[in-house]
Amino acid sequence: MMNNDKSELTHLRQGEQGNIRLHLREQGDKGILVINASRILNLNPTATFFAKRIIQGISDEKIVAELRSKYRVSRRQAMNDLKALKELIQNLSTTDDICPIPVSYTHLTLPTN
Repeated sequence: MMNNDKSELTHLRQGEQGNIRLHLREQGDKGILVINASRILNLNPTATFFAKRIIQGISDEKIVAELRSKYRVSRRQAMNDLKALKELIQNLSTTDDICPIPVSYTHLTLPTN
């Protein structure tokens, strides 16, 4: 049976030499984030929401405000989770000594309104 869910692909290249390349494939409300073509994060819906907006260049404040309009979460928790994902992306993009097993980033599940 074929899955008819449409997927969307979003890209970002940043840094002076384009040293961070992000590719986000969204399938439904979940996503797969490929970092520098060598690291993979399997994202839950909340992390996918964050990753897409990071790639789009939206400010942290706007990302948190939009998230809070969709989910019942404190500003502090939303900002902490956003910063944690950004730090993880930065670490995975700049560190060579990492276990090659894909990482699942799922602790960001938030209650819906």
